[in-house]
Amino acid sequence: MIEIKSWIGIPLLALLFCSTITTTKEGVKVVSQSAPDVKLVDVVKTFDGSIEVVDHLNLDIPSGGYVALLGPTGCGKTTVLRMVGGLLAPEAGEIQFSQPSSQTAFCFQEPRLLPWRNVRRNVGLPLELAGQHDFDQAVQEVLGLVGLTDAAERMPAALSGGMKMRTSLARALVSNPKLLLLDEPFGALDEVTRFRLDEDVARLVRGRDTTVLMVTHSISEAVFLADEVVVLSPRPARIVERFRIDLGERLPELRATPEFALMTSKIYEALRAAMGEPA
Repeated sequence: MIEIKSWIGIPLLALLFCSTITTTKEGVKVVSQSAPDVKLVDVVKTFDGSIEVVDHLNLDIPSGGYVALLGPTGCGKTTVLRMVGGLLAPEAGEIQFSQPSSQTAFCFQEPRLLPWRNVRRNVGLPLELAGQHDFDQAVQEVLGLVGLTDAAERMPAALSGGMKMRTSLARALVSNPKLLLLDEPFGALDEVTRFRLDEDVARLVRGRDTTVLMVTHSISEAVFLADEVVVLSPRPARIVERFRIDLGERLPELRATPEFALMTSKIYEALRAAMGEPA
């Protein structure tokens, strides 16, 4: 296993607005041939030297797997995600990758689009920052996948909330990332739009050669998208229970099945128990 203990310098523009970060080693881009396994080993994180946020967390995310983190507000889910992405460093423990992942893509809670760039140029920004020049075809292809071909020349101010998040998702996918980190990207949207975007993610991400870690507060979203749901305790984050989700192809009608309802109920009870609520 390759131990990743620190992040290699991230341009400020990429961190604030761009959803894809490319690491380099000795001036040469590292190209990963397949999605990495990710392993957290006894990871500890504190803030201000005294606020314990993550407590000896151990978690395995298999290559090409989709893992969702569920837990109470403020329990440390996003902190775990950012440590995996290299935006924060743990005080103790290790975050290991089976191989270097040259491309890690983020979808944040806000779309973080550049207001002076149209949809096409926002989506192409990661490739532009990576030094690529001929990327029009890649941008057009991913815009087609997320249903934004007709909106390519629109400015962010002219987009609905759902279209903005589709643009953010397209920007994350345009570079074909091997590690995708989703920090509750659809949490601010209405339920119908959120369901539709979850269906887009299931269609575009599940089954491709990408390892995914997602933070969400929605049990139904976690069950619909993930291969495994990990329930975390209130801060400091510890793993309370893990649920394997074997529900086959993720189509809209899955949400109406008894198997889906049973799994969401089990996870809800585990989450309530983790928060100390009576059964």
